[in-house]
Amino acid sequence: MAGRNKEPIALIQAKGKSHKTKAEIAEREAREVKPVTDGIVPPSQLTAKQKKKFSALAAMLSEWKVLSATDVEALARYVGAVDEYWSCVRILRKKEVRAEIELYGEWSDRLDKWDKMCGRLEAKLGLTPVDRAKLSAPVKQEEQKVNRFAKFSVSGKAANDG
Repeated sequence: MAGRNKEPIALIQAKGKSHKTKAEIAEREAREVKPVTDGIVPPSQLTAKQKKKFSALAAMLSEWKVLSATDVEALARYVGAVDEYWSCVRILRKKEVRAEIELYGEWSDRLDKWDKMCGRLEAKLGLTPVDRAKLSAPVKQEEQKVNRFAKFSVSGKAANDG
């Protein structure tokens, strides 16, 4: 039986489930691996169009603080897989391919292969709504402290508040 995945301390605190001391929190934060977002450039194997898509996705993922320099290859594979997927779609739309059942079946299988690969890479990179939800940290709502003596004051503040 596997245990739960370890969550970052900031996420645990945001959920309001932390019963750790300040020292434990500081020690845990020091041990956590932070993504290195410097040096994220599209690999040279990508086409100009793919590099543009790569850069757009890299900027978005870096802003969410989920992409690091070690994820460059996975993002490049994703961009390439999406490109191959759409190439298969274009080929399947051709009359010649639709007319020949075996050829259509072959290209449908290729399309399915690229679709599955795109799905796996999207999940790894946090590009699907479900996977993004796993990455987002809820914002802890601060409760506003109520001055219980304010009701006795004319101005709304307690009389001895200065």
